[in-house]
Amino acid sequence: MDELVQYHPDAFIVYVGHNEFYGAMGVSSTEYLGRWRSLIQLYMTMMKSKLCLLVRDGVTTLPELLSHSNPRHDADLMEVMVQNRTIPYHGDDYNRAKQNFEENLRDMASLAAEHRVPLVLCTLTSNIRDQRPFIPLFSESTSDSLRNLWNQTAGEGRSAFQRRDWSQAVESFQHAIALDSMQAEAHFELARCLDTLHDTADAKAEFNDLIRSLCRDQHLILDDVDRAFEERSPDGIVGRNLMLEHLHPNADGYFLLAKTFLNALAENDVLVPKNEWQWDRNLSDERFKEISGVTEFELEAAQYRVFNLTNRWPFKRPGDSKETFHADTKERQLAEQYVQKRIAWSDAHYALADWYRSSGDYDKAIREYSAVSKVVPGYYYPVMLTGDVFRAMKNDRFAELTYRRALAMQASPFIHARLGMLYYDEGNLRKTIEEFEAVFTADTSGSERVDAKARAVAHFFLGVSYGKIGELDKARMNLRSTLELDPHNEDAKRILSQLQPGS
Repeated sequence: MDELVQYHPDAFIVYVGHNEFYGAMGVSSTEYLGRWRSLIQLYMTMMKSKLCLLVRDGVTTLPELLSHSNPRHDADLMEVMVQNRTIPYHGDDYNRAKQNFEENLRDMASLAAEHRVPLVLCTLTSNIRDQRPFIPLFSESTSDSLRNLWNQTAGEGRSAFQRRDWSQAVESFQHAIALDSMQAEAHFELARCLDTLHDTADAKAEFNDLIRSLCRDQHLILDDVDRAFEERSPDGIVGRNLMLEHLHPNADGYFLLAKTFLNALAENDVLVPKNEWQWDRNLSDERFKEISGVTEFELEAAQYRVFNLTNRWPFKRPGDSKETFHADTKERQLAEQYVQKRIAWSDAHYALADWYRSSGDYDKAIREYSAVSKVVPGYYYPVMLTGDVFRAMKNDRFAELTYRRALAMQASPFIHARLGMLYYDEGNLRKTIEEFEAVFTADTSGSERVDAKARAVAHFFLGVSYGKIGELDKARMNLRSTLELDPHNEDAKRILSQLQPGS
């Protein structure tokens, strides 16, 4: 953040706190440097030096070169980053992470105030409804006999839950909590019962309380993301309706997150005074999602990544059965190929668009091409293919406009050829000739090259068009060029013979 202020930003929006334990420099991370925050800050400052980076890379690489152990190539980033798998609630690691988090926020607030940059702090949200505790722990003071009794009582609760005997399940889990209030599993199971019975209560997370308190004390802008997510969730409990797994929002969740950012800026006069926002230009949520470039392919690719993540530690415990991914739709098949790096991202979109076109689902085909255009806005190719879809829909007016938009991006011979075909079908021979002549101009002056088959087609339509407007010499010349490139073109042979003098 000390580097970002040099760019004179309009505001900082800070949504942090989920990586205080297992993220880079987290207290239970493999990259943790110790308990002292000052040491971490010194290390971060030193990493701006190229010499320090060189030494660091050498120190970390040398043991790998000398080691005879086989690294776990199947381990994901989460497994690699975790050093201590268990973090007792209010234990040393927990308290240290919370203290570091608060001091980091205070430093951000001081830096933003020093440079007169508005600071928006966001509360954190997570999947409360569907994510069970990763590794629930007993209290250190709980004896073995009480632990055995807890397991028996919790087991009775699970059995009652399976029988849909909610009152008995509630009673069993409450008994288990009385035996050991630190064991998170019973709290989660009790919450599931109460959720089923629609008997919910509000629980304030300590980290969010800290954020809210800091905003009050230092007069910072609060974006209560967690409350916004709760208001959009059944019974106010955030779950898979807005989250992918334990803490990352899904597409709807990120959309809601962006809206909370916008509202925080607007309501607090950050960019411009509140009354200057032109809300009449706002679009509906559905329209924003429609033009976002997020398609079924993106959603399925995300789900496949989440499937792989949640099918291993810490989401799966030893002995848990592994699930199987069913690529039973075209979208899922391409998503699986993409995540496994067997197909490029843009090629997957093109393949899915082609499949939609062949199925007659033109709107979805256009959305796939638009998704590519969102990422590479100056690239003509997906725009040109969108024009092809309009042609298939027999909407030549939109096709022409789309081809012209693609042509403004790049004078591609392939766009000129498509426009030539469009004008020929409309009977506009002058424009047909203009576009097909441009095919050869673009072929020689641009970076793209037209193959022999495509040049033969262009010459053929030029020959036919020149013949229809009475320019017979040009017609014969182009038809002869067609036959030089495509000797078996019977149509060109027939028309050329009809145009011969004396025919």
